[in-house]
Amino acid sequence: MRDIQSHQETELDEAELAAVLDGLKLQRGKLWAQVNDSESHCLHGLFQYPAMMVPQMQHDILDVVRRDFDSPIVWDPFVGSGTTLAECMTLGLPFVGRDINPLAILICRVKAGPYHVDAFRSSAERVLDAVADQRGGSIEVTFPNSVKWFRQDVAIALSRLRHAIRAEPNVACRRFHWLALAETVRRCSNSRMSTVKLHTRPLEEISRRRIDVSVWHRAILLRNLERLTEQRDSLAEKGLLSYGHYTRNVTLELGDILHAQALPGGALCQIALTSPPYGDNASTVTYGQHAYLPLQWIDAEDVHPDASHAVIANTHALDTMSLGGSRRLAPDAVSNLEAASEVLTATFARLRPLAHDRIKRVAAFFRDLDAALVPILARLQRGSVMAWTVGNRRVGGDRVPLDQALVELLQAHDVSLVSRLEREIPSGRKRMAKKNGQTDTIARETVLVFRTS
Repeated sequence: MRDIQSHQETELDEAELAAVLDGLKLQRGKLWAQVNDSESHCLHGLFQYPAMMVPQMQHDILDVVRRDFDSPIVWDPFVGSGTTLAECMTLGLPFVGRDINPLAILICRVKAGPYHVDAFRSSAERVLDAVADQRGGSIEVTFPNSVKWFRQDVAIALSRLRHAIRAEPNVACRRFHWLALAETVRRCSNSRMSTVKLHTRPLEEISRRRIDVSVWHRAILLRNLERLTEQRDSLAEKGLLSYGHYTRNVTLELGDILHAQALPGGALCQIALTSPPYGDNASTVTYGQHAYLPLQWIDAEDVHPDASHAVIANTHALDTMSLGGSRRLAPDAVSNLEAASEVLTATFARLRPLAHDRIKRVAAFFRDLDAALVPILARLQRGSVMAWTVGNRRVGGDRVPLDQALVELLQAHDVSLVSRLEREIPSGRKRMAKKNGQTDTIARETVLVFRTS
């Protein structure tokens, strides 16, 4: 069930908006707490991206706050796998998304369309036939330690697929294949599927695994064709599709949020709906490591004109470029954060007796998050609504209150907290990166809803 009870179409003040959101929480809280079954919901099953948002929750919140505006543009500065994008499309809203991860942008490009499903199906047949006709072959992709991550027979089979995909003349068809190839690479590599971090399987398991790359790729292609067909039909029924193209504007940017510039023509957004990393990638979710192997096999120029091989120079490159990835702190970095946030002052006080890297990790992340608020807010008009989904990870045995810190950091920019919505996460379902042999989990996520001044 997606529809919620309609409410007044006029602009709501903060108290009225808070009341509507509180009612939404009472109505939907149990549904939000359920584990998201992305495989059963259209676009959210195209690729298994780590730590995805819950589509139902984002949809419900978006459906409430959008009614404050006339044809609002939605802005997601940490677009990830495009949960916000997909829910915007179900509601017929224009969208702007940005991410530093090229794999995230590829996923979003496929989700955004075009929905030329018949052309994708024909392309799939050509690619699979071309692979079946090939004999022998060489390995097209090599990178440091590539033999560690791929058996020779698997690397040759992936090279055949890659060669056939590159021969396809239409870029939308190639992107459709690149996304399927990305999932195929994950399934057929020597990395364990049980963790986001790169860890090799035991040698005995690697040697005895039966892997048919073409079978995996075919299955993923068919699954994705089914998902895209379902989405195409849904958009067409709502009058949101024209010749296979979504009728609202979608802008996707590849790059560090700290360097986001003004939108063309000075356009401004009215809603920000996002979920940032909950800490530096190395000690929370290693999105860069998760993307490292798939990105080795994909033509970067088909993803985005600004794509650079620097992000896959090594297994840690992308995570180092992300929020908190650089732990080189200016002498006044901690004191500046303490001046802006009482809760961070208390957090740093608890961390000081611990190993020095603990406070550096936390300070580096909040330094970058605080800096990112400037370009994020610069794209919003006055009176906009922001909804941030956040979780509090553990450092040194203590929870770092990202939710409270974000409230205080945004208040310094004259942004007011309107409402807190919480979602209980079933035990063990939201895992952070392994550290010192232990896996941290998050039991609760919070959506903080703000109004800009």
